Amino acid sequence: MVNLTEIVNFLNSLFVDFGDGTGALKESPVAEATNIYTNTNYVAIPILELGNSPHVDKIKAFLQQYNHEHYNRADLLIEPWNGKLPLTTNEQIVLDTKTIDTTTYTIKAEQPTTEPYPDPLNYADITIYTALIYLWNRDFSNALRYREYTQRMWDGKGFRDKAFRETGYYETYKLGLYYFLMRALRLSDSITAWIEEHIDDFKDPSGGYITHYTENLTTHGDPNIETTCIIGYAFLTDYPIRFPMYIPTPYRELKDYVKPAITETLELALVFTLIAGIIKKLKETFQKP
Repeated sequence: MVNLTEIVNFLNSLFVDFGDGTGALKESPVAEATNIYTNTNYVAIPILELGNSPHVDKIKAFLQQYNHEHYNRADLLIEPWNGKLPLTTNEQIVLDTKTIDTTTYTIKAEQPTTEPYPDPLNYADITIYTALIYLWNRDFSNALRYREYTQRMWDGKGFRDKAFRETGYYETYKLGLYYFLMRALRLSDSITAWIEEHIDDFKDPSGGYITHYTENLTTHGDPNIETTCIIGYAFLTDYPIRFPMYIPTPYRELKDYVKPAITETLELALVFTLIAGIIKKLKETFQKP
């Protein structure tokens, strides 16, 4: 299962010390080994603090040099009050470069534009982040509506959204996002059960979670900060249950809320009560003179 020590060890392995009292995490071991994002370094801090990482103070000092930590994506898991709708596209900007020994690191940030995200109902991450913003603002009806949009993209192995159709790969972080949303809603379903069973199929020996996987569940790519932290927040922290508590009232929603075994018991009780009522009515009818 998801393990805090393994996640923190992976994040620690990405640390680059700049030698001036600051340092940062490079995004991944191979694919983005020379890219450092202010956004994901910010997102990683609570996980690192939870795991008593020795690098937290230097990362915070690094981030104080910039002001580009918020990007209306994974940061919404830890600071949902910053969420604004509609979600917009993000642009990537270069803030700086730093050379350590013979390696030059590019300091980057993603920041929101003013352009609404195109075709938002066809991307699982966008529907989940939208649901979380609605949930934080106690708009439970829209939170559930966007959860349903997300569920429609599930194909039994992952979220077959527009990103999948463009690349042919499922994105692992979307599993973590969905699990986070369902914990925030205090719900569970067959998708969360599948995620619990398979999430470690996408774990790298380093302890990080690999960004993509195929239809036969073969991993593709590199583990990175964002994917690993999202899964960590979803499984290991109380951030999901900091969201306002949704308490379903209609019976159709109650079936999702209670455990399946309890739901089945309720259904059986209703059936037996109905049958008993019919038998009683028949007896009364036949006993009349």
